[in-house]
Amino acid sequence: MMGFGWLVMVLFWVLLAVAIVWLLRETRPGDWVRPYRDHDEVPGLAEERYAKGGIDRETFTEPKQRLRG
Repeated sequence: MMGFGWLVMVLFWVLLAVAIVWLLRETRPGDWVRPYRDHDEVPGLAEERYAKGGIDRETFTEPKQRLRG
């Protein structure tokens, strides 16, 4: 068993790192996982970002004009 001491130490640190990452993901899921968005929600998201000042008017209107042709 003495010859495998280094393996036990490596496994310990790997499992500790995995546990820390798992704990962080469980406590803050919104920061790690982007929720699926339905296509119908996309215009609403752009309007919300524009209202909050996240994008300017040109950025908000250009894609709509391009899609309309």
